[in-house]
Amino acid sequence: MMNERMFENPQTRERAILVESARDNGGKRSVLDIEVGGSGGVMGHFHDVHQERIEVLEGVIEVTLDGVTRQVPAGEHVVVEPGQSHLWRNASQTEVMRFRGTFTP
Repeated sequence: MMNERMFENPQTRERAILVESARDNGGKRSVLDIEVGGSGGVMGHFHDVHQERIEVLEGVIEVTLDGVTRQVPAGEHVVVEPGQSHLWRNASQTEVMRFRGTFTP
């Protein structure tokens, strides 16, 4: 399912709601609230020009940055710099994990 403000990817078990769009704020940032089902996540990738801030709202996210893996619980955050190789997944196989992703610029 997909519309202008909500995106869903059954393969990665993600559902994202666009909270703020760079199109609407002069290119400052995009903000998404992302819900991830058990064991869902994304494969390794990097972003050329923007920083990604992952603020965990519920559950635990497992993040690998430049080959180093750590778990980040609710109430904490991690920052991925432009060009930094990373991947993430829901650390739980059964519980939903939620985070806010802020991409700047």
